[in-house]
Amino acid sequence: MDLMSVLRRAICFTVWLAMLCAQPSPEIVALTPAPASFRAVFRESPAKHTSTWHQGCPVPPSDLREIEVSYWDFGAMPRTGALVVHRAVSAEVLDIFKDLFHHGFLIQRMEPVDVFSGNDDLSMEANNTSAFNCRDTTGRPGVFSNHSWGRAIDINPLTNPYINGDKVLPPAGRAFLDRSHATPGAILAGSFIVNLFQNRGWTWGDHGKTARIISISKSPTAAEETSGALDAHLQQQVVHHLAEQLAIRQLIETPLFLRISGEALL
Repeated sequence: MDLMSVLRRAICFTVWLAMLCAQPSPEIVALTPAPASFRAVFRESPAKHTSTWHQGCPVPPSDLREIEVSYWDFGAMPRTGALVVHRAVSAEVLDIFKDLFHHGFLIQRMEPVDVFSGNDDLSMEANNTSAFNCRDTTGRPGVFSNHSWGRAIDINPLTNPYINGDKVLPPAGRAFLDRSHATPGAILAGSFIVNLFQNRGWTWGDHGKTARIISISKSPTAAEETSGALDAHLQQQVVHHLAEQLAIRQLIETPLFLRISGEALL
């Protein structure tokens, strides 16, 4: 074998090795079947009262749906949790999580943020998968997050933390930044879950450019944004009208001698 052939083989091996090392770690998925006693659930119902909704939120409570979905926990045991999402995406989210269940994707915990009194930090620290939470966008006070529409989902947010420069939320998520080894519930670029959401028009928090996926969202349409703004404006008008009516009633019921320039009429 001549020197050129040896060099070519050496170069090819080096390139192959580099490509192999560059691949993300394989997913850890549940492979065992669910116990016979377990019945997978995938259903939708009107959202119960949610403490994270308040006056001024961009969607009325009537637009929210609670979906129950089964999932595999980090011990590869089947569980059933709940997400609160916008009605426009509820059927789609049900289908997606049904596919995730059949794929064996692992989720540590899934409860509405109400369980944490709307505290996003506590929910993330618990690695809780959640959706609706009427709050500002992280780092942008006064700007509604897509979570406020019920159109964003944080999936294993401790395992897949929010990253912005040197900022990592939750802070304990730093332990999961290294994607060179497999981690339960990790969302990797090009993986099954990434493609599943993207194929339905959802956008990942880092746009799929790295192996560190943050959260998934689907922006509201212009019509829904306008509707939400109108709903919030209408709510403010109703509150203002009721306040005026109450003030008028109090004025009528107050003795007249207390109402003229602060002077009593005798």
